[in-house]
Amino acid sequence: SRYQDAKQLLQAGLVEDPRNQSMANAFARLLASAPDPRVRDGAKALAVAKPLFEATKSPEVGQTFAMAMAEAGDFEHAIKLQQETMIAYDRMGAPQAKPFLERNLALFRQNKPTREPWSGDASVFHPRSPAAARP
Repeated sequence: SRYQDAKQLLQAGLVEDPRNQSMANAFARLLASAPDPRVRDGAKALAVAKPLFEATKSPEVGQTFAMAMAEAGDFEHAIKLQQETMIAYDRMGAPQAKPFLERNLALFRQNKPTREPWSGDASVFHPRSPAAARP
């Protein structure tokens, strides 16, 4: 819930490591969907998410790019990208992402941006070290 602190930390991190795609994605997502209006910046979220998505074609970044489009008021393209992202997640066999993706799609169809940057069960909240993943 400390969105301004998160924004400052991500900005500082990107100054240190501007090629860190995970950090750039988190920064763009925060700018696109933070509940705190002082943190949101749709234009900047688009400026970060678009080239990142073009470079990675990652479904996770696709979600972020769709959120940024919605925050900037481009709901038509946000809906299309969100639908494509949902297909990619289905193909990856990631059913746990579906409720979050569906909630965002429903908002975009109502011409509303999301105010939920990540689902509560997102890996960003439950990081696992490589050592923890070993049997």
